[in-house]
Amino acid sequence: CVAIPGLGFRRGSYRCVCKRGFYYPDTKSTERYYNGTVVEEEYEKLML
Repeated sequence: CVAIPGLGFRRGSYRCVCKRGFYYPDTKSTERYYNGTVVEEEYEKLML
């Protein structure tokens, strides 16, 4: 995952980009990365 410049060190302030050899599941999406905020929200759901 890569930090998003200007957002500082806080939850969700990053993007997770697939490494070479892997791919983002939605091939028609214009943004081919996982949003850190969504990742954090889904993780929180798992912990409940």
